[in-house]
Amino acid sequence: MKLLYPRFLAVFASILFLSFRPVHAQEPGGESWETLSKPVRAPSDSGLYLGINQLPASIRRSEPFARALTEMSRRAGTSGTFDIDTRIQAFRQSQRDLLQASKSAEQAQSAGQESPLSDAWTNIGLIGSASNGVFSAGCTTAIAIDPTNTSVIYAGATSGGVWKTTDQGAHWSPLTDDVIPNESVASIAIDPKNHNTLYVGTGNGFASIDELVGTGLYKSTDGGGTWSRIGATSLTGTIIKVLVDPVHNNIVLASSYTTNRGVYRSTDYGSTWTKVYTAQQPVWDICVGRSIGSTPLLYFAEGNNPSGASTECGVYKSVNEGSSWSKITGTALPPGSEIGRCALAASVVHPERIFVLIANPNGNEIASDSALYRSTNDGSAWLPVAIPGTLFQPTSQQAPQGWYDCTLGVSPNSASGADTIMIGGVEAYINYDDGTGWNSYSLTYTSWSNAHVDHHSFAFDPNDPTIMYDGDDGGLYWSQDAGNSWAYRSNQMVTGRIYNMSLDRNASDPKTALVGLQDQGTWTLTYPAGTTQLLFGGDGIQPIYNSQSSTYPYYVELPMGVIERNYAGGSLWDEVDTSADNTYWETPFKLSITSVGGAANYHCLYQGRQHLWLTTNDGTYWNSISPTFNDYIHSIGLSQINANTIYVGTSGEISVTTNGGSSWTSKTTGMSGLVTSIVTTGRDPNFALASFYTQSGHRVMKTTNQGTTWADVSGTTGATLPLVGVNCVALDSVAPERIWYAATDNGIYYTVDTGKHWSVAGSGLGLAACSDVEVQANKSTIRVATFGRGIWQGATNALPVELAGFNFQKLQTADQTGTVLSWHTDSEHGSAFFVVQRSIDGAAFQDLSPTVPAAGNSNVQRNYSFFDSTHTSGDYIYQLKQVDLDGSIHYSNSVELHWGVGNLIVSQNYPNPFVIGTTTPNTGYNPFGQTTEPIVAPWPETRIHYELPDADQVTLKIYNSEGKVVRTLLNNVQQQPGDPDAFWDGRADDGAFCPSGTYFYVIQTAHYGTIVNKMILISN
Repeated sequence: MKLLYPRFLAVFASILFLSFRPVHAQEPGGESWETLSKPVRAPSDSGLYLGINQLPASIRRSEPFARALTEMSRRAGTSGTFDIDTRIQAFRQSQRDLLQASKSAEQAQSAGQESPLSDAWTNIGLIGSASNGVFSAGCTTAIAIDPTNTSVIYAGATSGGVWKTTDQGAHWSPLTDDVIPNESVASIAIDPKNHNTLYVGTGNGFASIDELVGTGLYKSTDGGGTWSRIGATSLTGTIIKVLVDPVHNNIVLASSYTTNRGVYRSTDYGSTWTKVYTAQQPVWDICVGRSIGSTPLLYFAEGNNPSGASTECGVYKSVNEGSSWSKITGTALPPGSEIGRCALAASVVHPERIFVLIANPNGNEIASDSALYRSTNDGSAWLPVAIPGTLFQPTSQQAPQGWYDCTLGVSPNSASGADTIMIGGVEAYINYDDGTGWNSYSLTYTSWSNAHVDHHSFAFDPNDPTIMYDGDDGGLYWSQDAGNSWAYRSNQMVTGRIYNMSLDRNASDPKTALVGLQDQGTWTLTYPAGTTQLLFGGDGIQPIYNSQSSTYPYYVELPMGVIERNYAGGSLWDEVDTSADNTYWETPFKLSITSVGGAANYHCLYQGRQHLWLTTNDGTYWNSISPTFNDYIHSIGLSQINANTIYVGTSGEISVTTNGGSSWTSKTTGMSGLVTSIVTTGRDPNFALASFYTQSGHRVMKTTNQGTTWADVSGTTGATLPLVGVNCVALDSVAPERIWYAATDNGIYYTVDTGKHWSVAGSGLGLAACSDVEVQANKSTIRVATFGRGIWQGATNALPVELAGFNFQKLQTADQTGTVLSWHTDSEHGSAFFVVQRSIDGAAFQDLSPTVPAAGNSNVQRNYSFFDSTHTSGDYIYQLKQVDLDGSIHYSNSVELHWGVGNLIVSQNYPNPFVIGTTTPNTGYNPFGQTTEPIVAPWPETRIHYELPDADQVTLKIYNSEGKVVRTLLNNVQQQPGDPDAFWDGRADDGAFCPSGTYFYVIQTAHYGTIVNKMILISN
């Protein structure tokens, strides 16, 4: 057991920590300043993981490495393999699905079929500007400026694709949504003679890791309007650098990082490619120097990944436009074995001046204050230029990060005789005098100005030497005064990478959510009000919003399972000490409000590490309730009915306990890849749905017997989920047993028939990589978190009526005979009126009059009823049609009844299974009647409904599985024709609650014999 004492010192330390590291909208975060206590390891030593576990411990202890390895291992699994061709084929399938989505929706509507989602999605953030404290952009890795119109700029994001501005960054528009898988951009090049032609290299490779594996090189000839993949047979993985020859624009050079490493050359605008240099290590950068006649001199820099020691690394030069290359030797440049990641730049005013910024293979400077080198004679000779020693390692407590952050720029409009130089690592510096004296302009350990840390790309306005751009982990920043001051310049560039979000599961108000971003903290997001508030800095892995607790309403989980809890919604934060277990970057963390110990408990939290840990008092005490599993726990599934039923997912395995952790059983059959999520419903204690990250096999599986067996529900031929990972699944709030949503790397997919057929969900959100999906408690709002395109909101088309809420009651009195239909809404959004529809003996549905006016917009429960006097003999089916203010139509579930029948009819009891033994009050609508009255949660009793064709004597008894009578509800009672109900509260005749098990209810009448039905009882 772990005990967390009330640590006021820790609270004050947290306040001082946040004060010491100023919290603004782009909080620098733990990723830059923290070093993990233990090195992280790859899942195996095979495939892409070869060499990773041999990397220096200092690198494997760094947070960027741990984050990237988590993303890579999610995609590559334990085998360390990732099939790029399968990834592209799956994306093309999703593109076809998206093209058909609108047409299919129209066909479904005309055929009266159900589509649970609206066609429109709204991107709700984080959107805004620096002026109102709302930042939207994630990591910016590439920048390219149109040399003839510098208002036109293209920017590439780590996970958000290519973006374009036509007003110097005041507004941005995405160009590659639904075009590039994963939307990870490493480099952008503009054709210098045709500025509407762009080349984009995909992926994001560093430190032997490709966290978002690239899919090659893409080209646009219309300014980003349309795209095509080029060089597919040669350039198959991450393209870390692309360059167009400034004189002969038919010549294009590209550096392949992931597969077939080396430099490739095309002489026909990218149509065909030839490998002109085979590299042992990555070729990190390519640049152009001065021209000799009409032939520009070209340079590339090859550097070792961490733990590499190739002597061939160094700076290479070509005098024939890239046809062949020679290594520059005999200079002051360090030996190849000491060269790690590096970046190149040349002066435009003095193009014979070439600069190279070099980190050593461990990510630090080659020697004290030495990482920048300059040549003034086309690379023939080089001299070191002293730089600040904190560029790659701002503090001694932090692992060096030159393998992750390394970028260089030289102003193209330098003053005569001097160059303006910019260098970027964790920190960034600018120099105005050939490298003599450096000015810091981004966050340091003790202060910050305007730019985020972790710098990846620079660009300069070719016409105005005072305008500069910086791409970093916080987006895009610019300076209009030659680097003296910087401002956020990526407004509306929504490329934030969301790990997870948390909605208020207890409220009908859909506005508030907590959002956790990569390296940009955890935020509260209120939509449509548009307000946001930064709760905590660093990487926000899994936030929890618990509106039922006034003491600890917010929890923030940081990398490696660190938990902070907020006191009373104020500024005080307290670190929660969970356990000493090892874990990984994204540690599953969940809140449960399921009945615990006979009462609803809003203080129960679960965290999955090597064991599953539970606290029942907000995090003060923790207990391990599981054995050590085969891998770190990647997902937790909590029953909404019985707190003793818990699922955990690891790698290719799901384990379940039905006794609160005393014993566990595991299943692996048919499972592959990480188990990314497990969800349950409050209607069926035996049902659970699980998602997997895999490129083959079962992406979604379900159980109907509490995990004893699992079935694949990834779709049937022609309507399957794409062969990409499913990061999360969610159940519809109205029809959770059959309507499901899957957050995949290719957008949101949904099914309305229990996984037989899957469809992509609407335009707008499209094929963005989705990390989380949740349905709001108002039952009509769905929100999706993406890893690179922010938060999106949609509306479900499901009628906001509980299935148990549309009911009927036969009425037979001296004055009236007919059917009373009743229903209720928990909330309404633009509802105009309701129409009851009726079908008799299989005929087409017909609208009944009059219509029933709706409330319009409401966040409170509304009750409705309708009386149908028709009672001629026949089989009756009723359904409810909702007509909204915009004219859209939705349908409820149907109910069936009979008039004039000649046989005894007994319906299945509801609810079934039936949970008893809780005394928690729950005031709400009683689905068995037409009034609002107190009931107990989850149900006070189960209803047994039957229909008598004639007056008769009725006996109704409950038997246990041994055939013994436990309760007599009716004993030879005379009843009139109709459809009466009987109710059982789960008690025996002596008043005691019956134990969990299988029971039988037996109805016997004098004229129509005996009917036996089975039910399941669950006792708390």
